[in-house]
Amino acid sequence: MKILLKSRQRVFWLIGLFSASCLTTSFLAILYLYDLGVKDTKARLTEIVESHASLMEVIAKHNFQVGASLGQSRSSAEEHTLEQFREAHRNFSGMGQTGEFTLGKRQGDQIVFLLSHRLHDLNNLQPIAWNVAWAGPMRNALKGLSGSFISLDYRGEEVLAAYRPVESMKLGIVAKIDLAEVRQSYLRAGLIVMGITLVVVSIGAFLFLRITEPILAQLVARTAELEEADQTKNRFFSIIAHDLRGPMGANSGLLSWMLRNAEQVPKERLIDALKIVQRSTENTYNMLEQLLAWAHCQSNHIAAKPRWLNLAALISQVLEFEQEVAAQKEVELPPVPQGEIPVFADREMLGTVLRNLISNAIKYSYFGGKIELVYDAADKTLRSLEVHDHGTGIDQAGQEGLFRTDLATSKPGTQGEPGTGLGLILCRELMHKMGGALCFKEPAHPGSCFIVQFPQAPVPKPERLDEDQVLFY
Repeated sequence: MKILLKSRQRVFWLIGLFSASCLTTSFLAILYLYDLGVKDTKARLTEIVESHASLMEVIAKHNFQVGASLGQSRSSAEEHTLEQFREAHRNFSGMGQTGEFTLGKRQGDQIVFLLSHRLHDLNNLQPIAWNVAWAGPMRNALKGLSGSFISLDYRGEEVLAAYRPVESMKLGIVAKIDLAEVRQSYLRAGLIVMGITLVVVSIGAFLFLRITEPILAQLVARTAELEEADQTKNRFFSIIAHDLRGPMGANSGLLSWMLRNAEQVPKERLIDALKIVQRSTENTYNMLEQLLAWAHCQSNHIAAKPRWLNLAALISQVLEFEQEVAAQKEVELPPVPQGEIPVFADREMLGTVLRNLISNAIKYSYFGGKIELVYDAADKTLRSLEVHDHGTGIDQAGQEGLFRTDLATSKPGTQGEPGTGLGLILCRELMHKMGGALCFKEPAHPGSCFIVQFPQAPVPKPERLDEDQVLFY
């Protein structure tokens, strides 16, 4: 659960960083476009004052020439030029909502506006002091300078202004527009872009979470399973190492004793000691075999190859293999089934499962006991096989540890036969690889009962079943 929460936190952090990156990128893009917009507006204002100033220069020059030919004074020609511009200015609304075009001249320490401000009364133009702060653009134009800059105007608003002198008439031209109007369109565009970005990121994050949540949960669950399996295997191998170390240490001690006392100890005692070593070595060897088979199965190097086979022939081979061990305890084995019992399974895997189950049944049966096989068939196909014994049985604690590597324990048989705790774990692994199952059932009689459940066949049963000799794992 903690891993899942941490993974979700990482996902939310990732989404947050992605959203912040998108918003930052959008903001920087709008900022860059705004800067370009200011430069473009500045260029247009400069173009306006340049064209108007050039036009006034041309008209004034013409009027001066006409006035001179008619004997008019220069001031009369200038007044005529200004009247023409006032008439044209009445039809010029400026740029956008706040753009203005103004014309002024200097009279002593004052600036007199000859054309109206767009936002002021056309017929009520008042002169202003030469050094007033907001008259910077017009003051520069009357000084004979050209350019543009950002400043405050007569309303106290921040404006972008371009200015140029009309040298022939000693006038100044200023074109300006409120920066708020320039920003407005970019601000609106920025809000729209950021809104769209948030919506897209939100939808993307929602879809990302919907898609990745199951995958993430599966990965977290799988990680937890692998960690648990790794811990379980570590505990399991610790148990196995203990079980191996004990017999090997005892064998080593017993052999050392035999070597030291070979000449003094009677031959009969040496033979008895060698028999003990032999039995212990065989049991240890069997444990190692099962351990290697289980490890091989865990590494996925074993692939099930199920096919239709005759279970009766397979059981016959297993019973024949266990006949001698059962005879030593006079345990009655089940009769060999007659005819065909079709099942769909891997021959070697199923043979190993049956051999382990019947071997365990013999091990935990009392002297003179009995083993039974119960078949559950449907539509001429075996669904499950039950292996019953009438031996020591399995208590509640033992049942909880069945098939679990972290609780792998074993108890000796009725005649002290050692167990490894690996057999049932291996059998269940093999049945799972075949698509079947192995489970424990509490029997009605004293003893134990294990049920082998066979997988459903994906192909129809052939006329002739496989009865080859089995090779046990």
